[in-house]
Amino acid sequence: MTTSKLPVFVISLKLAADRRKLIREQLEKLNFEFEFFDAFIGKDYADNPAYYNEKKALKAEGRKLRAGEVGCALSHTAVYRLIVERELPYALILEDDAVISEDLPEVLEKLLPYLQGARIIQLERCDIYKKSSTRSLVKGYSLVSPRFIKEGSIAQTAGYLISFEAAQAIRNINFPVYFPADN
Repeated sequence: MTTSKLPVFVISLKLAADRRKLIREQLEKLNFEFEFFDAFIGKDYADNPAYYNEKKALKAEGRKLRAGEVGCALSHTAVYRLIVERELPYALILEDDAVISEDLPEVLEKLLPYLQGARIIQLERCDIYKKSSTRSLVKGYSLVSPRFIKEGSIAQTAGYLISFEAAQAIRNINFPVYFPADN
């Protein structure tokens, strides 16, 4: 599969017209086909134990999750389920605030072969990583294995590649939600 046929999901609140416009312009400029996934509004679910497990969140995170974190986690989980339902071999998931490099198509072409088995590849800057894991890709981009200083230290990823096997393996782990999607 080439990047021109790569399924792309953009998680975005339905009413976030400005954000949708910006991400649409970036993706269209790079000739990506994509679909918006209407994000869950966290405040509509954060008080419902069928969707949010506060007790488990307190144990795992040492705090209650913010409503936005609940909505974000529910949205990512729903996209994983969609990937499995559609039997997609892999997909690119973006949040609507992603800033996309013009090099993305070329970088993705180099990354796709690494998505064998249950894999997730975060598209982010990573300052703390295992030096021995570095694999050069293209134009100064590298594939690295991050070093986790503490849980959640490599967080706030605006985009990532995920394989079918990974989506299948994790689609139910954080449901009801008890940790942020980025963890």
